[in-house]
Amino acid sequence: MSHGTISQEWMRTYEDAFLKDVHQLLLWGYEDATSKITADSQEEEITGWIVDAINDRLDGNIDDRFQHYIVEDSPPVRHSQQTGKRRKKLDIVFNSTSVRPAPQLHCEAKRLRSPGFTIGDYVGSDGLGCFTNAQYAAEHHMGAMVGYIQSQGPDYWIGELQRRLDDDKEGVLRCLEGLSDCQVLQNLSNEKTSRHTRVGRDDILIYHIFLSDS
Repeated sequence: MSHGTISQEWMRTYEDAFLKDVHQLLLWGYEDATSKITADSQEEEITGWIVDAINDRLDGNIDDRFQHYIVEDSPPVRHSQQTGKRRKKLDIVFNSTSVRPAPQLHCEAKRLRSPGFTIGDYVGSDGLGCFTNAQYAAEHHMGAMVGYIQSQGPDYWIGELQRRLDDDKEGVLRCLEGLSDCQVLQNLSNEKTSRHTRVGRDDILIYHIFLSDS
């Protein structure tokens, strides 16, 4: 077996472990923050509570494998054409410092509540569009959309997302592969993936993570 083959296999194994760890941290953060979240909580508030809760976990008595993780709330996008305060900011970024280049997962979060915070916001230019236009995760082959469900339930919002992808006749969402079932963690259900093309970049795999207290 060649060195290159070993390297590719090792990277796939490491990436699988990274994704599981990131999902676990996100789930813990949401569970720890649930008592603060209401149907009127703003996205920035929810995200801040989740990231604070994750970092409290990381600062506490936690398994050694998580000690290499750094989780940031609203960091500016790196290598952006915009500068200073004009740079776009991600909602949540998970970093592992155990290897270089550091694996990262960029997350864009949206409230899901009807009326007022619909799937249009989730898939729009400030949501999924940030990934398909390579504003976020431009140098990475995966990213995550996180839906904070504040009304209805996961099945409703997954159906809404499926409808928008199916109705995208003009290809605005650049969908290459529609929704597929995904379960990185057994106790984090209702997750899907979709794959999208990007101009001048490789395709990107998006994890759709729907968080709900029900």
